[in-house]
Amino acid sequence: MDAQVAPGASFYRYANGKWLATTQIPADKAEYGMFTVLADRSDDRTKQILETASGDPGSDGQRIGDYFKTFMDEAAIEAKGLGPIQGELDKIARIEDKAGVVMGFAMSARRVIGRGGGGGAAPFRTIVGQDAREPDKYIGHIGQGGLGLPDRDMYDAKKEQFAKLRDGYQKYIATMFGLIGAKNADQRAAAVYALEEKIAQTHWTRVQNRDSQKTYNKMTIDELGKLAPASTGSRGSPRSASRARPT
Repeated sequence: MDAQVAPGASFYRYANGKWLATTQIPADKAEYGMFTVLADRSDDRTKQILETASGDPGSDGQRIGDYFKTFMDEAAIEAKGLGPIQGELDKIARIEDKAGVVMGFAMSARRVIGRGGGGGAAPFRTIVGQDAREPDKYIGHIGQGGLGLPDRDMYDAKKEQFAKLRDGYQKYIATMFGLIGAKNADQRAAAVYALEEKIAQTHWTRVQNRDSQKTYNKMTIDELGKLAPASTGSRGSPRSASRARPT
């Protein structure tokens, strides 16, 4: 606290003035506070648990220790090359039509959601959650997705502040294609970016998506089918909801 500051003049500085004057923000952080201190302490304790985890075969300690050591063994990971993901690459290579693409999107989104990623690995985000107006019921939600960059505005060529980020992202895509041995990596990367750029043009802004009234567009599967005829290849639950403008 800084008792020299009147609470009515600046309660924040009255309550935190000494902290502001004496606390040095670590060089590897953009901000610092007690929550950061607690987070760092938790990370250190977790690291100690992982590095020392052991136990009898089949025990939690043994599984945790082996899992962590496997994750940290970079040499073994590099030696396996594309092996761990080759099956997924083969599935993609076998896609021949629109139905296959849609099924690929569905499986990809489901896998990401199941791992706590929140979806977003397809042009649409699909999740199951509570109905915003009937919280005692669960409902399907469909929202915009499919972008690799954090925000739709970053794809806008007129926004010069994001020019380096756009260039870097396209190089990153090409690098990923190169790492899996794909031919014409640069051309493929350009095509991927062009598609994302087109999708971004249909996205609502963050401000628009904060409007709880406009983003609540509850409809049945039949109504969704009329809105987007090619989107519903099979019958499903009669309850659905669109959380953003259809793209």
